[in-house]
Amino acid sequence: MIWINLYKIITQLILPPGLIVLLLLLSSYYFYRKNLKTPAIVNLFFAMVLYLLFIEPFQDFLYRQLEDGLVLQANPKGDVIVVLGGGIYENSPDLNGNSVPSDEALARIVMAFRLYKTLNIPIITTGGKLTDTDITEAGLAKKFLLEMGVSENKIIEETESRTTAENAKYVAAILKKYNYKKPILVTTAYHMKRAVLNFRRFGVDVITSPCSFRAINKQHYKLFNYVPGPANPFPPLKELLGIACLKWFPFIC
Repeated sequence: MIWINLYKIITQLILPPGLIVLLLLLSSYYFYRKNLKTPAIVNLFFAMVLYLLFIEPFQDFLYRQLEDGLVLQANPKGDVIVVLGGGIYENSPDLNGNSVPSDEALARIVMAFRLYKTLNIPIITTGGKLTDTDITEAGLAKKFLLEMGVSENKIIEETESRTTAENAKYVAAILKKYNYKKPILVTTAYHMKRAVLNFRRFGVDVITSPCSFRAINKQHYKLFNYVPGPANPFPPLKELLGIACLKWFPFIC
């Protein structure tokens, strides 16, 4: 076990961002020895910021701020499922086509399908074109749901939105058109709080059904968890900033 931990530590230190943190610390020490205090302090500051951002305990802390308090009901009482898009891998080879949902989007689609199997209620897929192609997130999600066995007359597409705010805006119109009153919102857990705030802006109260929780309450972290690794800290930071913007500057968000 000790060799596995050592291997992970060395691997994380010879690859970015661990390597960058190490180089910043070494350069900070070099400047300090040369009595160049300003570059020494600047490099040390950036080393500490990168270190915090890319260690697992701090990333778990960020995700917990977004996921704590979320409720996942086994049998929610709703009348329609709203699944938010989460990106696509354009031109990626597939068994039936040449584009697939991103990992996050696919997890949301699977959650929507599982709810559909339990509740047998319609699904609203969301998301428009992200590039100049004819592929929409909603259309791709519909394609996968059809292949899973969802009836075509149970799927409604919202193909205009490009952001979470636009998801909420256009879905609110669909809910009103079809007189749906209890939408079940499906999205990634760390994205749910910002999504809920956006839907409330358009007068829609949702039943939350989050998927893919990231915040793992670990009792004990290993030593390598405190070495900067490749995990991306920016998705939770983006969500936290988005929530702050919606609360403090809703007129620009």
